[in-house]
Amino acid sequence: MYGFAPAAFGHPALHDTLSELDQHLDADPNQREDRLHRNHIYRKLGRWQDALVDINRLEKQYPNDTTIRGLRAQILVELGQLSRAEDALIPLLNRKAANIPTRDRADAHALMARILDASNRTAKAPQHLETALNLAPTMERVTTLARLYDRQGLYKQARDTWRKGLRIFPETTVFRLGLVAAERSLGRYSHAIRALNPVLAHARVQSRWLRLRAELYEQNGQPTEAANDRKAALKQANQRVRKRRTPLSLLERARAHQALGNTNHALGDVNTALTLQPGLRQAHELRQELELGSRIKH
Repeated sequence: MYGFAPAAFGHPALHDTLSELDQHLDADPNQREDRLHRNHIYRKLGRWQDALVDINRLEKQYPNDTTIRGLRAQILVELGQLSRAEDALIPLLNRKAANIPTRDRADAHALMARILDASNRTAKAPQHLETALNLAPTMERVTTLARLYDRQGLYKQARDTWRKGLRIFPETTVFRLGLVAAERSLGRYSHAIRALNPVLAHARVQSRWLRLRAELYEQNGQPTEAANDRKAALKQANQRVRKRRTPLSLLERARAHQALGNTNHALGDVNTALTLQPGLRQAHELRQELELGSRIKH
């Protein structure tokens, strides 16, 4: 994609480069590469209005440059001018238009999907992301498309997108976990277990994934396997705490205790974690969850 860049504060190197580029462009305003470089820095700094002024000048100089047109559309999106951005993209989306570089066409479709999603036309967004993914696959496009399908309740399409992502980018853990979630949403628990097993095989710390597999076993009507995984998760969490007693290792053991119904042990680990790191948000959330569960039981 053309590159969504949040504001970059406290980057003196960027500001120094910007000053140099300002001097170059004052001397020769028609330097295309210097102006594009400055535009990139404006976007990194979140100076979208300055970026728009620069890109408008470039587009007047190079009216047929598809990269410049695409950048203008992206800047307009960041400024919230979605209708103008959409108008700017239309020539890049024309299948009959010749001489549009593949990357520019792919970027345009990805940006169009973002515009549609932001303007409550989400149902039309996936087809543009599908096109972008086919033209120029990126991990971001796989993830965005699959999650877009998931948000719409289209779990089969989400599953197929995660599978496609794994064919293009093999053994990407995020994609495999997405596939697990999609299979689970479809009620295909045995398929979800098979999708999860490679994550377990390669994970340095397995307790979290053992707990997840236990949930899947439970949903698949395999209580014995579920119980075995929960016990294995606690065993591994114990080993990790003995090796390195940190707030995060204690939290992991607390979750393993929670999965086995050991609320008091779980609360003990959470409280110890908070003693070590009082501001740990995950620990506060887990304690609240455990205390609520305990009150409901009684």
